[in-house]
Amino acid sequence: MNNTNMISLEDIYESMLDYVVDNNFTGACHSTSATMYILLSELGLNPKLKIGEVFSYSKKVCFDHSWIEMDNHIFDVAIGYPQPPELGGQYVCGPIFNSIDLSTVQDSDVCFRYQTTEGLGEPALSVSRWTLQEYNDSEDTDIDIWDVTVLIGSRCKLDLNRCSLVEKYGSIQRELVIIE
Repeated sequence: MNNTNMISLEDIYESMLDYVVDNNFTGACHSTSATMYILLSELGLNPKLKIGEVFSYSKKVCFDHSWIEMDNHIFDVAIGYPQPPELGGQYVCGPIFNSIDLSTVQDSDVCFRYQTTEGLGEPALSVSRWTLQEYNDSEDTDIDIWDVTVLIGSRCKLDLNRCSLVEKYGSIQRELVIIE
């Protein structure tokens, strides 16, 4: 039986962060945001799974990205662990919790409401159209989001079942952030 009353948003975030660091899981914003979305939903919270273009004011760089929003605040482990530079990644800030850059303990200078004339590139454009199950089944993910969700959930004392998660969240799609 799940005892979600004792599990906090902080527990989920910290466990996700530990997983990313322990497994050198870089450049995995689509997978980490999907996993966080499921875990936070299981706590009874109301996360929003987003995808779009973001802009770092300090680094003057724009990139495609997936993240979590709750109550207009950003929760984003993956942004602090980009792809290696040879794959196009660039460090722009530390992980973001409640819109705070954990490396500076200040408001993040990343704009999560940005849009270039080009829009999303591949693979983010495809990811934006897929359900979580389609994403998991694609070649664009290096992990099984359902298994990782169960693993991280168990670290937080959540008793999750892979089949139940697929049934409950498999049809979920990311919300595409478009500036109008």
